[in-house]
Formats: sequence, C-alpha cells, structure tokens
Amino acid sequence: MPKRWISSIVLRDAVESLRPAYDDTLVHVDLDDSSRQQLEHFYLNRTQYAQVVHNLTAMHVAAQMHDVIFAEPSNTVDDQALVDATAAAGPIYYGLALTLEHRAQTSHAQPTIAAYTSYLQQTAWPVVVQGDPGRFYQGTKPLLTFPTLAFTS
Repeated sequence: MPKRWISSIVLRDAVESLRPAYDDTLVHVDLDDSSRQQLEHFYLNRTQYAQVVHNLTAMHVAAQMHDVIFAEPSNTVDDQALVDATAAAGPIYYGLALTLEHRAQTSHAQPTIAAYTSYLQQTAWPVVVQGDPGRFYQGTKPLLTFPTLAFTS
C-alpha cells in the first residue's frame, strides 16, 4: 500500500467525522510494517500463525479466512501447531492459488498427488452456467495447502 494511502487512512481514522461506522460482522486482521518490526523475522512462522488462529478461536469468531497458502510442509513442530490450532478452530479457510486460462486454452491438468486430487473432488462446487461458458476464464493448476492441513480445515 503506498504511503499516501496509509496517511489518508490514519487521518480518516483520527478524525471522528471521517471515521467509518464500526461494523463487528467482519473484522480484517492485518500484519503491517509496524507489527513486522516487532517480530524476529519478516514473516510469521507456522507456530505464530497457529497462535493467531488460536486467539481468533478464543474470541469465538464465526469463521476464519486466511489469505495465505501453506503449500508445503515446513517443519514438524510448526506444522503440527498449525494443524492442531486449525482442528480446534471451527470453520476456517486457507488460500488457494489458480492459474487463470481462457476456457479454449485449458488443458484440464489435475494435480498428480492423489491426496490433492481427492481433496479437490470432495470440495468441488458444481456450477451450472446458462448460456455460452466459452467466454469464461477457468482456474487450473491449483496450488493447495499441504494435505495434512487441508484435510484438517
């Protein structure tokens, strides 16, 4: 986010008449630069993400959505902390990356890992399109969260 946007957000929040009304139905938790300065590393490790999941669960949020893809396992301790926190969290959703291709170019390649293929089949959304679907782009080549975490969430 450019600095001028950050400055305008800070100003908007500081002036009561400019401040948007508080709405507790949706809360966005952001890891910003000042938060990162207090961390040892630039990125959170999975134990730290697990603590975020645990804290939100303790606050009794209705659902959690994390715009993060944990594509591969990292280390047993950190991964297990995240898996355990996810299992205790209730509804929780992690990111999924796709390649967008025009339908005519799509090769329909599926992941080669059996656990990924099974997961995709179990969580597929049947979509019915009225009219010509040839104009739509299609998501292919999914990059999923590693299977142990995916099956937990």
